[in-house]
Amino acid sequence: MAVIDRRGPFRQRGWFAVRVAQEGDESTTVAQNVSEGGVLLVSRTPMSVGDTVKLSLHVNPANEPPWMLRGRVVRSDDNKADPGGLWPHKVAVAFDAPVPALVESVLAAS
Repeated sequence: MAVIDRRGPFRQRGWFAVRVAQEGDESTTVAQNVSEGGVLLVSRTPMSVGDTVKLSLHVNPANEPPWMLRGRVVRSDDNKADPGGLWPHKVAVAFDAPVPALVESVLAAS
C-alpha cells in the first residue's frame, strides 16, 4: 500500500531488514516505508538527528544484492506502537541523493 503524506514524496510500505553503520557501530533495523528520498526505520538503537549513516537495504535478498546507500538522520522519535518492545525507536533517514529505482524494487518484492 502506498502512503502519501505532508512530509514529501510518494512512500511505499515495505518491511525488510536494513543494516545501519555509523561511527564504527553496526545495527540491524527494519524499514517501514521508503521513498526515492529516504527511509523510515524502526530500531532497537536510538539515533540522533544529524547523524550520518551507511545503509544496506535488503529489499529482496533472494533476487538482488542489498542497496548500499548513505544518508543523514532527519527525525528520531519513540516508536509509540512498540514503546517497550523490540523496536522502541523510529528513525527517518534522508538519502544523500534520490534513488528512484528503490521504490520500484520494493514494489517488485511485495
